[in-house]
Order: sequence, then C-alpha cells, then structure tokens
Amino acid sequence: MLTGIGNHLWQSTRFTAATWMFTLLFPILPAQAQQPIGPPTPGARAGSDQPEPTDPAKAIEKLREEIRQLKAQMEELRKNSLAIEDHITFGPEVEVEEEDYAQARSRFKTKLVRKGPSPQTGPPVKPPSGVTEIEYASGELRLKAWIKRPADERRRPAVLFLHGGFAFSIEDWNQTKPYRDAGFVVLVPILRGENGQPGSFSYFYDEVDDALAAADFLSKQPYVDEKRLFLAGHSVGGTLTLLTASTSNRFRAAASFDGFPYWGPFTEATDLPFDKRDPREIRLRSAIAYATSFKCPLRVYRHASEGELREYLSLITRRMVLLAKKRGLDVEDVEVEGTHMTHVPAAIRQSIAFFQRISSEEITPWSGSSSPLPKMLELDLGDGVKMKFARVEPGKFRMGSPPNEAGRGKDEDQHEVEIAKPYLLGRYLVTQAQYRQVMGTRPSNFSAKGSQKDRVAGLNTDDFPVENVSWEDATDFARIVSLQPEVRDNGWIVDLPTEAEWEFACRAGTETAFHQGNSLSSEQANFNGNNPYGEAPRGPFLGRPTTVGSYAANAWGFYDMNGNVFQWTKDRYDPNYQPVETENSDRVARGGLFLFSAKDCRCASRSHFQPTLRTSRTRGAPPSGFRLVIRSREK
Repeated sequence: MLTGIGNHLWQSTRFTAATWMFTLLFPILPAQAQQPIGPPTPGARAGSDQPEPTDPAKAIEKLREEIRQLKAQMEELRKNSLAIEDHITFGPEVEVEEEDYAQARSRFKTKLVRKGPSPQTGPPVKPPSGVTEIEYASGELRLKAWIKRPADERRRPAVLFLHGGFAFSIEDWNQTKPYRDAGFVVLVPILRGENGQPGSFSYFYDEVDDALAAADFLSKQPYVDEKRLFLAGHSVGGTLTLLTASTSNRFRAAASFDGFPYWGPFTEATDLPFDKRDPREIRLRSAIAYATSFKCPLRVYRHASEGELREYLSLITRRMVLLAKKRGLDVEDVEVEGTHMTHVPAAIRQSIAFFQRISSEEITPWSGSSSPLPKMLELDLGDGVKMKFARVEPGKFRMGSPPNEAGRGKDEDQHEVEIAKPYLLGRYLVTQAQYRQVMGTRPSNFSAKGSQKDRVAGLNTDDFPVENVSWEDATDFARIVSLQPEVRDNGWIVDLPTEAEWEFACRAGTETAFHQGNSLSSEQANFNGNNPYGEAPRGPFLGRPTTVGSYAANAWGFYDMNGNVFQWTKDRYDPNYQPVETENSDRVARGGLFLFSAKDCRCASRSHFQPTLRTSRTRGAPPSGFRLVIRSREK
C-alpha cells in the first residue's frame, strides 16, 4: 500500500511529504468530533458525529455489535472459500490459450450429438407499435430481430443487444430502453432455435455466428454509423457478448452484464447438445480460455448482491479481466449494486457513458437553441435524490496567487482571466447517495463497505462526498446526467468545471488566500486543524471526509471549496496554465484535502493526478471527488 501510493499515485511534487505523512499516519489518526457551523446540511442526521457512549449498557451493546461484525466477516470468508471451491470445481480443464479465439473457431466446428430447439420454451412474439421485425441471414438460416428505425436517415450510433435467457420476450426489448432514449439505434436478434425459429441450439457456439450476422445486417442500414457499432448483452447474452467480442473486430466497444466467462453447468450437466468429452467443445465456449483475444474495449459489469453466485462470478470475472489487462487490453471489471436483474439499468447507463467516451462523440448532437440558465436549479436524479446548482455570472478575476502569499506553489503565477459566459455550478460536492443513484455503485473508501469503514463506523455517509473516483469516472457521471430530460431538452450539457471556472467560483469575488480571508481554521473547513493558516488558532482534526455543507458557504453559495476531498476539474495540467493536448496527461484537482494543512487548501493551490487514478487492490490513491457544471451548448 505504501509503495503504491508513494511511487505510483501522488505525482504532484508539492505534496510528496504530505503523501508519506498520509500513508504513515492514516491508520492511527484520531477521529475527533466535529462542531459544524453554517446552515443545516442536506440530508444530515442529527448527532451523527457525537462522541462514543461511555455508559455500561451502551458499552455492552457496542461489544455485541463488534461480535456481530466478526460473525459477518467469518460468513464473508466462508462465501469466498466456497467461491474458490466452485471456481476450481467448475473450470479445471479451462486453461488460457495462446491461440486467438477467432483463429481457433475457424479450425473447429462443433459436433452436436443432439439437435433441436432451445431448452427454454417461448412462443413467437409480436413487436409493439413503432418497432419493426426484420429478417437477417445467418448462414442458411433466416432469423428474426427487432429494431426501431429512426424517423430520418441521419447516421446514428447503434447497439447490437443480445438478450438474456434462451428465449426472447418483450421484457428483453424493454431492457434496451435506456439505449434507445439516449439516441442509439438498437437491434435485438432472436437466435437459432429460439421462439420457434429454425436451426439447432448449440449452447454458445453457433449462436456467435448469429450475433455476427445480425451485426452485419445492422451495420448496413443507411441510418447506422458503422464506425460506431457497439455490442452489449445480459446474462446468457452477456456470455455471448464476451465470445462475440473475441471473434470480430467490427465493434467499437462492448459491455457484458453478468456474462459468465465460464459456464458452470458445463461441468456437471448430462444433457448437453455437444460431446463434452472433447475438451475443445468447452474451451471454445469459455471466454476465460481466450481472455487475451478481446478485439475491442470491454466493460464487464456484474451484480453486487450477496450470495455464492455473486462470489463465484466475481472471482472468475476478475481472473479473466486480469489476464486481458496483462496483455494490454482495455478491459475492466465493474461491480454494480443490485441483483442479477436489478443491476442492469444502472450498468446500461454506465455503458452508455463508456461508449460515448470511446467514440469521443456525443450520441445525438444537439441542434437548436439552448434555454437560458436559471439562477438556481434543483436537478431530480430519481428516487428523491436531488442535486442543487447556482448560477455564476461572467466576469474577470486574477487567477493564481501573489508572490507574497504564504504557502504558494511555483505553478500559481497570477494572471487575469475572463469568464465570458454564465454557468451553473454544483453548490455541493457530488455525494455518495447521488453517485449511487446515477452509477449504481458506491466506490467510496469512507463508506459502510469501504476500506476505511472503521473510520466512519456508526455514521450515515450518504451525504459525504463521493471519493475514490477517477477523472474518467467523474466525466462518465457527467455524461449520464447530461442525458436527463431536464438537461438535454433545454439544450444544456453537464461537465466538470474548468480550472478557471472552479477558482472563479471558489474566490467568489475575493482576492485573498481563502474566500474567508487570509486566515483559516478547521472550524471553517475540513482540513488538518493542527496546521491552520495566518492568525487562525488550531482546531479539530477529523482525519476523514464529512457531510457536504457542514461549514459556511462562500458569498456565492458554494460549499466545501476548501478541504474535505480533492475536486477534479476538466483541464489537463500545465505548470503555466497553458493548454495541453498530450493524451492521458495528468488532470488538475483543486480544493485540497481533509488531511492537508490549510496552506494546501488555498483557492490557488493546484494538484494533478492521472485521469485513471483510484484505489484498487494493489494501489492507493488520494481521496478525490468532484462537483458538476452545467453550460449552455455552443451554437
């Protein structure tokens, strides 16, 4: 952990000493009670930061809770042990092949010992109004698919969606609604042997040919941009997605939702349509055996609900992804909250942002005029989760710090900047609850299941700032929120603030080190209170993030601009504030951190990190979050 943080992550030379202090002291930092000031916090729970009880009855209850936690940890270890046992049992003969999957398929033809329809019965289904049922050719077969054709011939990105189960239903089509709402053309093929269609079910082999044939049909439609053809699938369709993405390079990117890298029933089933005594039959139906063959960027989303299925799927998926990444492939494993079925909507939202990022284009370019930005905006993210914005008017300010400002860095040369257009900025940092609502995940280390859960034990962290998110995570979040009807229909776009937009709003018309003046105590912001600024006295040191809005806002109504957690901005880092075009260069983070001295939380203080930076099993990362900006689209 120490080596990972010290050598790989915190690249800003200004914070080398603070970095090592963080790594050495973090496990033993005292959790002191905070005395919040300012207006009531959004969603805060009264007494959430109160000192631990000391009376005997509460001490006994605390001990009981610790025992319950130990039992839960033992149960988790038991599940992990069973998952490993399942992995060893169900995939013993599947070793990673050096040969490319497409080449292996070209030299092999499955031999079916039993021919017939899919094992899941399903009658023919009629498409709903506005949806067209077409036929596509897969070899000698004529198979059906559903597609919703756009009203004009303008070329659009498209998604080939492979349904779950071994039969097609209206629910499978309904599952694709987020893609269609976002502006994708969607085609869902019905595969051989399903719903009374011709051909024999082959269990993840010949069905790959059907998927490729459907993709060929889709790419030739006059309203489809063949250079932005994407692949996605759920469950059985997720498994087929993994195999299809290993076969052809026609897809720009792919997303699998609970697809299985190895199908466990192959080991014990006795009614398979192929002869499993031939080891090639199972290997060529197992994506993990050809984990180095993926031919496009891939995200493998899987559900997070407790259960042995989840543990087994997690283990074998992470193994496959690791093998792919070692070969340098752009493949990631993403755990999404929910069950096998309920995690899909959030996973699809994430895949939409991923597809958009990969293609570097908007899904549906805006045409028209933008509505004026309001003074205040409360954006409804669903399920009662809302996000507040305030308008920032155009103006000029001096960015950076004067030469005599205590604690200034060499990259803070003062210069005049003009903000030419108004924008809406999030009044608060994005919270854990807001991130979970949009992305379906809670990546924060300072949460009930995070790596620093002991430091927030007994606290409701829903309104803590989300942290442990990369710059790419933050921009994906912004892309998804941009699809909200309230945003899209007004001709607005959601993004991260530029570095200048952030500092302009942070200063709120002031030219001092902080919007509060040239001194700062930890009664005014969340930082290391042992190291205040100016004439301010020492104060509390929480040693962790805390509820957004716990301290007074600046004059323009923005909270937590200094301290709490780092805040990603849109810009690439340059010590002289110059535009940088280098791909994968560091991105600027602002605002400082709850562990830092006050001098490193000044309005002008700058940090910078790799855009993919977040904590993983092998490396640490600074707690980084973000706030959003809403702009009118350029005409």
